[in-house]
Amino acid sequence: MAILRSLKSTIRRWGRQTHGQDLIEYALLAAFISLAAYGAATQLGGSLNSWYAAFSNDVAEKEKKSNCSPSGMAHSQGKCHGG
Repeated sequence: MAILRSLKSTIRRWGRQTHGQDLIEYALLAAFISLAAYGAATQLGGSLNSWYAAFSNDVAEKEKKSNCSPSGMAHSQGKCHGG
């Protein structure tokens, strides 16, 4: 029984002590911010990747339609840029 009373008093003392509590709160806050930043970066990265792929496809399609690629005939004759 004495062991249980000693254990209870130790647990109560730990519960009353606030020393180090701020450190734990800051660590939890830092962990939460890190997870949020990771999630945002992952989401933004996927969105940017999709946007750049669509942009690249648009440029390639317009280049194909206008035949103004660097190796195209119109470009070598100076017809692509108003020349």
